[in-house]
Amino acid sequence: MSTSVRPQAGLAAVLAAMFVPTVAAGQQYGQEAIRSFQAGVEAYDRGDLDAAIRFFRESYEVHRGHPIALYNIGECYERLGDVELAVEHFERYVASEQVEERDQVYERIRNLRSRRAVFTLRSTPPGATVTVWDEAGNRLSEFPDILTPGEVHLPPGTFVLRFDMAGMGARSQVVEGGVGRRVTLDVAMSEPVAPPDVTAPGEWSVGPLHFGAYGGLAAHLNGAAEVFAASGFGVFGGYVLGEGEWRFQIGGDLSFLPYGIDAGDRHFSSFVSISAVPGVRWALGDSLHLTGSLAAGLSLYVPPGNREVVVPWVGHKVDGIMSLLHFRPAVAVEWFPLDWLAIWVSPLALDLDVALRSQVATQILVRYAAFAGVTFHL
Repeated sequence: MSTSVRPQAGLAAVLAAMFVPTVAAGQQYGQEAIRSFQAGVEAYDRGDLDAAIRFFRESYEVHRGHPIALYNIGECYERLGDVELAVEHFERYVASEQVEERDQVYERIRNLRSRRAVFTLRSTPPGATVTVWDEAGNRLSEFPDILTPGEVHLPPGTFVLRFDMAGMGARSQVVEGGVGRRVTLDVAMSEPVAPPDVTAPGEWSVGPLHFGAYGGLAAHLNGAAEVFAASGFGVFGGYVLGEGEWRFQIGGDLSFLPYGIDAGDRHFSSFVSISAVPGVRWALGDSLHLTGSLAAGLSLYVPPGNREVVVPWVGHKVDGIMSLLHFRPAVAVEWFPLDWLAIWVSPLALDLDVALRSQVATQILVRYAAFAGVTFHL
């Protein structure tokens, strides 16, 4: 009776030959293990690989036979074309304590793992173009475009197969190459390209990063009897946090506000302010939002070029730039004609500049401001 599971006297034959005398002598293994093993060899010799796998597994796992049965199971799976299961059983064999010719088995495992996987690519309808990408999103130019139905051979590694067809949505499949796998991928291309997300009532779908510019008018409410109406402008940016109907936002603002003094003739000075602007946003609908914010920062007052002019709110001449604390509570209404573009108006904003000097006529300078602007959302 043959003890080898291969037609030629190779590694399996040597290992099997070592096993059978041992078990025959009753030194280590029971008769059930021996009979199952020999039944596996006979099934292998007559080409019944499924039965051979069953007998070898019974010998090792049920009757606690020699680990050579694992190697022979791997031989069967390799002949059946299932290289992954063949490698799995070869590795289990070399991990056992009774392995022989370990280096040769390792070499065989390496050779099997290096085999390219064969992917049969199909699509419904046919005619999709398939391209190969890596996990980082880079197109792999060494693999040409494949038109379904077709095949691609992939070495060991992780790949992304992208199916594209005009008028259809792109489909992607993550696959593992190597180990001689044979896989059929059949991808349905009948679904159209997904439409843009539609914002449900009470939800906000535009991007969280925003920036923009604004301009408007300001009227001084105290300490400015000799000041004529002024206009200002500014730029801003920020980020929206959270999801749902209510959102919190944080940003920054840089504004410039001329301050005209009428002292017989007109003289111009200005406030330049930089602020952090926390706020809250409430989505009233799909495209209309209400925001409330409180800017807080530093304001610099640049006096007139003619330093002989008395500044009304200071009460005397100013010979250099003054520093003030700056606050601006504001409410704004924002309208989105596009997801990425908003037009807004702020009918109610107060500029509060608190002088850091003690020798001033008005410690807190108050202005009412009305602004309008545009915001870009990304």
